[in-house]
Amino acid sequence: MSGKYATWEDCPDGALKDVLRSIVSDSPTSLVLDCLIREVDDLAILIDTLRLVELHTVHTISMRYCNLKSEEAMELLVELVSDAWENEKPKGIITHGPNLSIIEVLYLSESINEKSIGELRGAWLKQGWQHAAPGLGEAASPMCTFRRKLKSYAPTKEQRSVMLPKWVIENEAAGGGKKKGGAKKGKAGKKKK
Repeated sequence: MSGKYATWEDCPDGALKDVLRSIVSDSPTSLVLDCLIREVDDLAILIDTLRLVELHTVHTISMRYCNLKSEEAMELLVELVSDAWENEKPKGIITHGPNLSIIEVLYLSESINEKSIGELRGAWLKQGWQHAAPGLGEAASPMCTFRRKLKSYAPTKEQRSVMLPKWVIENEAAGGGKKKGGAKKGKAGKKKK
């Protein structure tokens, strides 16, 4: 991306530079950027810095009360939530498929406007059925949070059918998995006196 900062080291000293430094050196899982993203270049260097690191650990980003209302800032936010970074697989662990890291929670209270929430909401929901987004008209809400639901989330029947293997669904449809017979009804034995 082009902008006024070539790297995070070009940012002026302050809280934003400290957060960018932590991304490169400390492997944080969450970033608190509340009130720190004042212009599009700040958001661009954040995304560039996230793409720079080899091990992606950031899952939560808070950008409340930031200046993200421009069309260019919204395009960058859409890029950010659409990114999936592939991490090296941990040694000794077998995984099926790539080891991906994505943004799972994004706090944007008072940072975006009603006009742009639809575009960001669409990009967020494309990440999968577990991604929940605030409704249209909630951009100014103090609860403007984009969140990935926990795996223990109770899915709908359609969502469940997408998650489970075909043989499980077929087995359930055929009546499999239910107890046969059940407990016998009758009087419990009483002690005689």
